[in-house]
Amino acid sequence: MAHILHSKGYTIALAYFEHGIRKQESLNDQKFVEQFAAQLGVPFFTTSVDIISQGKNIENTAREFRYAWLNQVRQEQGYDYICTGHHQDDQVESVVWALLRKSGVRGCAGIAEKK
Repeated sequence: MAHILHSKGYTIALAYFEHGIRKQESLNDQKFVEQFAAQLGVPFFTTSVDIISQGKNIENTAREFRYAWLNQVRQEQGYDYICTGHHQDDQVESVVWALLRKSGVRGCAGIAEKK
């Protein structure tokens, strides 16, 4: 997605929110995104929060913190949109959790394409 947006002339930046959950694996991902931003020549933003220490539902808390921070960066830097990349496993996980919570049809729809 970043390649496509950048190649089409959009002004983009890459951001990475480190949740403090996956430790070294997450730090490796962060380094990858930072190097990718450098290759594209675009700004890179990062922050970290120890989500586990918040004492709440990890997934929901991580999502809330991540989107609040991404929106803050968007506003401060003057970007118009936030684009996030999800893969099929994320969709499956969202639907399974919704089913386990006995969500209705709307709740089982998975990750929204656009908010």
